[in-house]
Amino acid sequence: MIYRPSKLEYESFMKELIGQLKKHFPSVSFGYFGSLRDGRAVYGKADVDGFLIMPGGMVSDKRVVKGLSQILARAFSNNPIETQFNLLDSETIDDGRFMSYTKDYSDYFLDNSEILSGPFSGIKMNGYDFRSGVLHSASFNFTGPGGVRNTALYSLNLLQGDYDVFATRVQNAVDKVAKFPNKLIWLRTGKTVPERREAQRIIERNLPEVDYELLDDINDVLDDVRKLDRRLENPESALNLLYGGLELMEQMVLAYVTRYPKIGKREVKI
Repeated sequence: MIYRPSKLEYESFMKELIGQLKKHFPSVSFGYFGSLRDGRAVYGKADVDGFLIMPGGMVSDKRVVKGLSQILARAFSNNPIETQFNLLDSETIDDGRFMSYTKDYSDYFLDNSEILSGPFSGIKMNGYDFRSGVLHSASFNFTGPGGVRNTALYSLNLLQGDYDVFATRVQNAVDKVAKFPNKLIWLRTGKTVPERREAQRIIERNLPEVDYELLDDINDVLDDVRKLDRRLENPESALNLLYGGLELMEQMVLAYVTRYPKIGKREVKI
């Protein structure tokens, strides 16, 4: 039987989440939109749509990410509500290319969302219409619902449930990190390099400011399922792998937009 949360549980979830955000992370903006915001929600079926915007740059403070994950996990444990939150930062939404929201969505959010916690002034979402499926995929793998950042955001809640689901989500996130160099290479050259280690050698030359030591480790782990399973069977080592992968992906995105500040011909429709 499907569990149907009551209106009271929705209200309790939002109250706890907003209260904890205001108390512990007052500089993180939390906005929500959709049926709950508009008063159209069918309680027991609706999810809560929203976004969290961290202050600062594309390389996030992992203490903030972990703290937000703890707050969400606690709120979920008290009130099991379905949500779809995207974890963003002010630089990514300003650049726009690696934000998973396209222009129609970002315009809608700015007009129809409500900021319930944190600063509102100065929020700019420069959404674009993606020209290529590669950038669309890259942005979703970074900040989209199933992306690496959101896996980190929901990781502690996943740990409260089926461990195999948690381990699979971490594995998928790490796989996205390993394949990310190939996407960046295509965006600048139009060439596909499916072999992960070859893509790593190329991206190391193109974006040398990134520390790729962890990418060596990730590729080694992904090439040996026994090594991968050893990392995933322990929550601490699995989370370390996930957060290390997130740091690496963020560094690659920052290096890319710094080196290529102008929008490329393969990236978005102008």
